[in-house]
Amino acid sequence: MKKQVFVILLVLLTTGFSFAQQQHKVPIKLDKLYENRPEKCIKKCKKYISKGKHRKVAYYYLSITQYKKYQTSNKDRELLRTMTSLRKYYKSKGKSELIPDTALLSSIKVNFENLINEKIKKEQLSVARRYAKKFKQVYREDIANVDKLIVQKKAPRISPIAPKEAPIKTVRLVSSDNLMKTAKSLIGVRYKIGGESRSGLDCSGFNKYVYANEGVKIPHSAAAQSKLGNLVPLKKCKAGDLVFFGSKKVKGYKIQHTGLIYANKEGLLKIIHCPNSGVCIEGDGDTSWDMYWKKRFLFIKRLDNEDIQNLKTPKS
Repeated sequence: MKKQVFVILLVLLTTGFSFAQQQHKVPIKLDKLYENRPEKCIKKCKKYISKGKHRKVAYYYLSITQYKKYQTSNKDRELLRTMTSLRKYYKSKGKSELIPDTALLSSIKVNFENLINEKIKKEQLSVARRYAKKFKQVYREDIANVDKLIVQKKAPRISPIAPKEAPIKTVRLVSSDNLMKTAKSLIGVRYKIGGESRSGLDCSGFNKYVYANEGVKIPHSAAAQSKLGNLVPLKKCKAGDLVFFGSKKVKGYKIQHTGLIYANKEGLLKIIHCPNSGVCIEGDGDTSWDMYWKKRFLFIKRLDNEDIQNLKTPKS
């Protein structure tokens, strides 16, 4: 009898150890496929899910692989598939040997918020509402101000009365020191889509606020800001220059984020901006910069005298 009990315990221990080993191997296997063979990674994840095995790990790798496809194609449907898989990953129960990439998960969230904002600006309001609902399903939080922005877009447009033209006075270039003093005072201000005040800012709203403090009015849109000024080589940029991130397209760029140059030491950059985590300084040597923002860097612009003359708010 004792011998039988011993055999049963030995079998159970061996089975448990074998299962634990398998649990540990699955993330390693999927990670290799994610890096080298994304399509096969997706098929493997779906196979695990259909069999009810390793569901949490499978949904995680399914979501980040679909996001990888989105980064290449820039197609909305790939990002939507990412969000669907991500929701199921967050809902999945059970432990795993998985160590999720928090920076990557954060970038998915930022890109989906930017996509919703883009739909609002293009007045695709029903799409924006649908995407905002999906955002809430995944993160269990609302996108700040989204309903207000949609209502504002729905309101009838009234043609403004053209103001009397005022003579443009010659002005000096704005002070980089003053721009950075204002920018630094905003560190820690939370991210808020459509925000342009100390109660909350988004990326282009941050730039707008900093320049407005110097009397220069720039548009609240990363794409519109990217059309201002002149291109500046990376090695020659200085504090206060506008920096843009996104992806290259056949006919130009897809602008997805903006900020300001904070410092430039022989081509090593520090930027100050307002990502999803709020206003902060990041740059060469920081994990978030080296692994995410640096890969999405597009170009740098500087407002020249003519820009500032045209954008400067006249003093009353």
